Amino acid sequence: VMKAVSRIGVPSDRRIIHPLPIGYIVDEKDGVTDPIGMVGSRLGVLTNLITGITSTLENYNRVLETAGLDVDNCITVYQLLAESLVVLSEGEKQKGVLLLDIGAEVTQSSFFHNEWLMDADHIMVGGDTISRDIANYFKITYPEAEKLKKGNGHAFPGAVSKEASVNTSSSSITSMELSEVIEARLWDIIDWVKEKLESYRTEFGVPESVV
Repeated sequence: VMKAVSRIGVPSDRRIIHPLPIGYIVDEKDGVTDPIGMVGSRLGVLTNLITGITSTLENYNRVLETAGLDVDNCITVYQLLAESLVVLSEGEKQKGVLLLDIGAEVTQSSFFHNEWLMDADHIMVGGDTISRDIANYFKITYPEAEKLKKGNGHAFPGAVSKEASVNTSSSSITSMELSEVIEARLWDIIDWVKEKLESYRTEFGVPESVV
């Protein structure tokens, strides 16, 4: 049945990377997690299709070939799925877990339940977004803002001394001001995650944890 899913038509500019099952249907019974050993006349599958832009995948292959790698023996794996294999246990994926990846330009989430990848999403906010906020607010260069964030930044203004200050190329700012700029953008991510959790808990009653 999964081979049939792999033949589903997708737009000509995209290619199926993974057909991922999220449940089976045996005759009229749905919600089946493992149909092996069951008796029935008809088997169906609910599937999440992970696709990629064909031209992008082909460019990746060219890069690998230039590096001297045998593309025929390389397997394309969806990033969030690969990350889950490294940082999540089978027990976590079985019970229900939300995996977060906060990157430079984007924060991604993947929700696992019954060991399956049930949903994935992203928000265009990341570490670089915070650095740009700092640069714009204090009117300094991006490299200086990045250095400030890493060396003096704090996500919780309440944990910063009100007397502490940091010198920039243009002025002296308080550590409290710097932390407030960082916290403001982080709330965008936190609010988004809260919405995802509420949605999943309403539908599935989980996840129990966030990683």
